[in-house]
Formats: sequence, C-alpha cells, structure tokens
Amino acid sequence: MRQRIRPFLVLFILAVVIVMIQSSTVDAASKKVSLCKKAYVSKGEILQLKLKRAKAGKVKWTKKGNQIVISKKGVVSGKKKGSAIVIAQYGKKKYKCRVYVEVPKLSKSLVKLTVGSSTRILLQGTKRAGGWKTSNAKVITVSKGRIKALAPGKAAVSVKVGKKQYRCNVRVLDKDSKKESIPVQSDYTFNGCKISSFGVERERASATAYEYYFHGIITNTSPYLLSGITVLCNEYLADGTMVNKCMIFDMNSTVEPGQPYFKEEEQKSNYDITKFEIVEIHPMFQNQEEKIDVSGIECPKDGSMIVPGIYLDHFLLSGKHSYASFDTFEAKVSLVLHYDPIAKDRGIQIHIKFLDSNGQVVKVDSNYIQLMDVSTTSAREYTIQDVPINTKRIVIEMTDA
Repeated sequence: MRQRIRPFLVLFILAVVIVMIQSSTVDAASKKVSLCKKAYVSKGEILQLKLKRAKAGKVKWTKKGNQIVISKKGVVSGKKKGSAIVIAQYGKKKYKCRVYVEVPKLSKSLVKLTVGSSTRILLQGTKRAGGWKTSNAKVITVSKGRIKALAPGKAAVSVKVGKKQYRCNVRVLDKDSKKESIPVQSDYTFNGCKISSFGVERERASATAYEYYFHGIITNTSPYLLSGITVLCNEYLADGTMVNKCMIFDMNSTVEPGQPYFKEEEQKSNYDITKFEIVEIHPMFQNQEEKIDVSGIECPKDGSMIVPGIYLDHFLLSGKHSYASFDTFEAKVSLVLHYDPIAKDRGIQIHIKFLDSNGQVVKVDSNYIQLMDVSTTSAREYTIQDVPINTKRIVIEMTDA
C-alpha cells in the first residue's frame, strides 16, 4: 500500500514546485510591465497607449470619464476638454494613466506687418511645446511664436501639436506701400457661416480706377460638409449710394465643419468706394440630397380633425438642403386624409402653414384637393421649396375651393 502511495506523493510535490516556479516567473515579469502616468491628446485627435512588456491581446482597456473614447486596443480619441483615467488590466493587476484632452489654438489667425517689424503670437490651450514653421522663409521667420517680417509678400506660420497643425496667415507690406485701409466691420455671423478678420485695402491702379484687396477668415459653422462658399458684398460711395453688389470671396474647395479658412481676393473698380458690407453667404453642399434634422419641428398629430368631417390619418415630414442656402430647406410632406361620407364630392384648398417660435407664419403652401365620392381617404405628397430653417411648428388648415 505504501509503495502505491509513494509515486503519487512524488508527482504531487513535483507539481507544486512547477506551479511555484511559474508563479515566481510571472511575478518577475509583471514587475517589468508599465504604463505612462500621464498623456496628452487634442480634441479630435487619436493617441495609441501601450502597456510596455505586456503580451499583445492580453490587455483589457477601460476608462473613467467621458472626455475620451478608448478602443479595445488602447487607442484613445479626444472627445472634449478635460481629463480622464485610462485603466489597463493585465492579468490581475491594473495600471492607470491620466489622459488630458486639450484644445490648442493660436492667439491670432491673421497678422499684418510691414518690412522690418515683428510680433508674437501665442500657442494657447496646451501644455505641450509645438514645432513652429514658416511657409516662406524669404518673407518671414518664426521662432517660438516670434514673427519677423523680411520682405513684402504672403506667408503662413504653422505650429504642430501632436498630430494636428494650427495656422496663422501673415501679410507683409513694404514700408513705402501706398495701400490704404478702408474701415470695415471685421466680424460677421450668419446662419451656418462666420467671417472674421475681414479687411479691405486699396491703391490707385490708374488715374480713374482703384485696385481693392479683400481678405478674411471663413469658418463653416454648420454641421455639413461643403464643396464651396460664395460671399457677396454691397459697395457704397461716401454719400451712402450703393453702387454695386459683388462677389468678394469664391471658395471652390472642400470646406469642413468648424475649420477656418483664410481667403483673399482682389478686384478693380472705377468707383471711389468708402464702405463695404457683407450681406449674403451662399453654401454649396457636398451632398445636396443629404437629409437634415427636422425632429425639432412640431407637426400635426395623426387622428386630429382639420375641419368637421375631415381628419388627418397620417402626417410625415422630411427635409433636405435647399440649393445655396443655410437659411431654408426643402420640405417633403406626406399626408393621408380621412373624410366622412358627408364630405364626399367636395373641392377644398389645403393650406400647410409653417410657423416660427413666435407663432408667426413664415411660409404657406396651398393646394387643391378634390374629395372623391368613391372613397373616404385621400393620400397626398408635396415638395415645398424654401421653407425657413427657423420653422418650429406646422399647422394644416382647409377652406372650400
């Protein structure tokens, strides 16, 4: 009996020794595993975190805080300004890293200098040091945000923070330049678009004509991707007479939401213009068929009575972009009417009214309907152009035709 037990005892002791060796090996290896204590990422930027000396696929990534999004592979996306904790679990041990989400920006987006002068722009909203560059070293130099003007011309200063670049446009004029600045309103806010740092200079082109120079920063404040933006401006003489409405900016390139773009144009005129006023913005939508959100518009309720004997069985509203306008949209209205036998063989006018937040009617679309005597329902679909984007409620009214 003892001879039978002895081999099992030897095997048991051997197994215990192997487990102890493996455990000590894992403990020794786990001491080498590490994760950075803090990291920085810009809003909209991604950052790959790594647990050093950990086996791939064995790390579980989680986070505390809604400032970031983290993937199963440890890729962090900056969501909003603030900080959050990233937790990497490897085996039974957890490693933590605080991630700071920053929103870097430059203190200026446009600088005008004369040859020999200098100025400084600041990198704000970040604790990281950026790498500064100039697009034209013959026109300007830059060092840690200090810009020095060398020669007349145009250039840009850029600074890279992480994987993102931030840009400031620079215009350098000769000391003896004969260009004169015309006082204008520098900032304009339209529905879906913002224009900032707008400026106008001019100089004599001939005895009877001037050359006008326009510059400004255009930002697409809508949530939509655009394929271009056109900006129109009214021009006035000194006595207040408007002499022209002209296109001063014409962008024929992709304009991303929230992204500022520097734009400049020049044109010649025989008028001595003393006042410029930006009056219209026309967008070109990348996807003209893209649906817009109309969920905030209060619509007539299904089953409601429109007039005695005629009821609304169903109402559906959808919308898409209007051509070249942020202020209106194209509405598609589908409705089904139900009517009592007493209303059969009757001609009516249906009026679809669009109201703003103050209850004021901003658009009316009227259509004729003949209620047939062979049915008690009537389905209709209408496409209505140029519905104001500030529509908050829709009502339906009827009158006899």
